[in-house]
Amino acid sequence: TEIVLSFEDGSEARADILVGADGIRSPTRRTLLTHLANSSLSNPNSNLNNSPSSSGALAFPERRAADYYSASIDPVWSGTLVYRFLIPAAALEAAHPAHRASLGPVVVCPSFPLPPLSEFLIPPYQYFGHSKHLIAFPIPISPSGSKAINVVAFVSTPPVSGNPPPSVRPANPSELRTVFEGWEDEVRVLVGLAEDGRTTLWAVNTVGPLEKFTDLDVEGGARVVLMGDAAHAMTPHQGAGGGQAIEVRFVHPPVLIFPLAAH
Repeated sequence: TEIVLSFEDGSEARADILVGADGIRSPTRRTLLTHLANSSLSNPNSNLNNSPSSSGALAFPERRAADYYSASIDPVWSGTLVYRFLIPAAALEAAHPAHRASLGPVVVCPSFPLPPLSEFLIPPYQYFGHSKHLIAFPIPISPSGSKAINVVAFVSTPPVSGNPPPSVRPANPSELRTVFEGWEDEVRVLVGLAEDGRTTLWAVNTVGPLEKFTDLDVEGGARVVLMGDAAHAMTPHQGAGGGQAIEVRFVHPPVLIFPLAAH
């Protein structure tokens, strides 16, 4: 049985296997988990109901399993907000000569020449405080070597009930300066250079742990698999998301080309 994909523009595509690597708000995850929830209710003896999410002293484990899959469809706000903005390197040099954030490392842009090796050996500067931290490092903005300072300021609070904040919205620089009021001089210089109309606030969302990333336990299934943020979106710390991406890159291809995968 082929998988039929129907798109908003009315077009369709057909495939034998669907790999849903379509981001944290994945339509593939929504469709797959809705299907798993409905399947667990319609078939109480299904393996979908034989999992930790549906175990325990409940008369109707299939109801618990269905609720679990339904609750995992939408991303959840992690409680972290991130202010993001760029500072022209010349502006930072004028405001604070030899600011440590301007020293490196320089992030590589594939379309620009590689920076000197010495610039890779300088660690990025991070400033830490209670429930807040700020990272700043130079990035190339033109092939001629012009640079800007990329500033990423995290503010973390326990998740609150109710609707999560917008995924991204414009931020008022004065709001940012209030958040980091009283911090050391280097941080106050950075946030003081944030410009109105060029500062944004991002909500860091995650996807709850899933017990299943495929439709393997559905009759006629084993044709859909989730990967990337669609499967395990997480907070951007300690390279966790990048590490998961590397693991998936090495795990999925051998599985897909294995002869028995077609059966």
